[in-house]
Amino acid sequence: MNWNPRIRPHSRTGTPISRRAGGWVGLASLAAAVSLAAMSMPVPAQASAPTKTTFTFSGSLKGTLSQPFNSCSGIGGYGAQFSFYGTKLKGLSAKQWAININNLGHNKKGGTFTKFGGIVGNGVSIVVDGSTGKTAYYWASKSGKLTITPTSGTLKVLLVPDQSFVGKPGKGNVTISGSWGCAH
Repeated sequence: MNWNPRIRPHSRTGTPISRRAGGWVGLASLAAAVSLAAMSMPVPAQASAPTKTTFTFSGSLKGTLSQPFNSCSGIGGYGAQFSFYGTKLKGLSAKQWAININNLGHNKKGGTFTKFGGIVGNGVSIVVDGSTGKTAYYWASKSGKLTITPTSGTLKVLLVPDQSFVGKPGKGNVTISGSWGCAH
């Protein structure tokens, strides 16, 4: 039996209607093949946003403290607080570290700061606390740049030994740089 590419169905009146189906079937097949080929092509990788909080220290303290992003409850335009346990930095035998980033009394949306006056000054400060379990050592911001948003921030700041209510001043000057964010 020969295949006839022309199909002639009858109309309601009984008059044959000529229609060529081969063109439409071929076009549909081509479209399906192109779609399948496009879906099987590799997609180029996109740069991903950071997913962890990282602080790098140089000077009298050397090393890196990092952790995955946590909830946004401890981060805001007012600053942030981070705790690290079990990680040592060269220069102090502490295994417990706290980093407090403060923007007290300023815009809740954050901002960029280059002047650090502490709690009694302009309210902008970074305080690093290293604890050995017996004694806490403190460093506080002196100069640099701090940028805070409601969900993230970056800093590169010079820290100097700070006398707190308890504990001892840290030993030597330290530069801290890093970034943080939160998981929504």
